[in-house]
Amino acid sequence: MLLLAMGWVSAQIGKPVDQLELALDAYKPLKTVMGYFAGQDFRFELEERGGVLFKVTGKGPLSETNIPLASDLIGYASGYGEGMSGPVKTFFEERIGELTDKGPTPLGVEQYILTIDVTGSEAPYMIEFSLELSEIDTSLFPVGTHTLGPADAKHVIREFSDFQCPYCARFVNTAYEGIKNELLARGDVRFEYHHFPLISIHPNAFPAAEATECVVAANDPDAFWPYHDNLFARQQAWQGLSDASSYFVRLAEDIGLSSEGMATCLAERQFADVVQAAYDAGVQIGIRGTPTLYVDGYKVGDYSQLENYLTLLDLSEKFSQE
Repeated sequence: MLLLAMGWVSAQIGKPVDQLELALDAYKPLKTVMGYFAGQDFRFELEERGGVLFKVTGKGPLSETNIPLASDLIGYASGYGEGMSGPVKTFFEERIGELTDKGPTPLGVEQYILTIDVTGSEAPYMIEFSLELSEIDTSLFPVGTHTLGPADAKHVIREFSDFQCPYCARFVNTAYEGIKNELLARGDVRFEYHHFPLISIHPNAFPAAEATECVVAANDPDAFWPYHDNLFARQQAWQGLSDASSYFVRLAEDIGLSSEGMATCLAERQFADVVQAAYDAGVQIGIRGTPTLYVDGYKVGDYSQLENYLTLLDLSEKFSQE
């Protein structure tokens, strides 16, 4: 999978279709019952759901005339504008041949999936693509055992995280507090933490995840959250230790939790299978890095901004109307 990443502007998917029509006005698209026609035999369709734009598809020869059109269509539809259309145009001009006859190929673009199918032996190649929010069937998510908010919440924010990951610590210092203080206060949102320790680069991440389970066993399920918060707050203190077990035990005591049985729990690795199962479940649904967050089934792009969660909560409401 190729990856394109760029700064966030304002998304068009999730907004009224006429906004994208206006953005593409320079190409003078002709609207018909079969979709929109513009450029050189290029057709695209704007799929609506819940009264807003849900998905964009396009098809036609990738000629010199159509490359700017297709690039801008993708850029405007994503909401990244020129921040995306520029790199996409370069890709179309210089590298699109790499995908010839390989079938539909997904390109990760922040919270979107851009799927491209290229055919032809030489330029101009024929191209067919679709752009939509990256979405997972919520029935595929593992059951959340560490949760905040009502069990029957209409919406669920799921985080797949690694206690040694600096970006996960950044999330805790940014949007996490807003999620707890603002979104959970709505009464219709639940937050779930899922272990996903990246042991190839974070050797203490797996033991830290085990320590949280040992803390819960020594106390109660609610003990997970203060321990979680302090693991991230003190990440610098334990991440480089050759054996962090004694630190994890002391941490529980320092924050007023019982550490009874923790040393044995960690030494015998009583919860290694629990953490491994959580990691394996994440791999099965395609998690590759941390933190990865979803609002219901939709992947969050910039996880540090609370407004992105609000946007996806709104879109989840709208998209579920159909």
